[in-house]
Amino acid sequence: MDMGLDLNLNQLRAFYFAARSRSISIAAEKLFISQPAVSMQIKAMEQRIQTLEGQLQQKGAAASPPPAQPAGPVAPYPGPQAAP
Repeated sequence: MDMGLDLNLNQLRAFYFAARSRSISIAAEKLFISQPAVSMQIKAMEQRIQTLEGQLQQKGAAASPPPAQPAGPVAPYPGPQAAP
């Protein structure tokens, strides 16, 4: 059973820009591709993730439930620290 994620960079970029802009149209403009192409990339990624989730469940693994209360804000990264 292949458990590799097999997502490609185009799928991740389409998802990232659509999520960040909350718009398929804006994502398509930023990626210089059509709206249907963005939708197809995201759909392919969703299908792959669902397949992996099903494979994990068959093996007895399951995703943990979401937390009852979301975590607070994350502190910004302080940058590299100088070695002593």
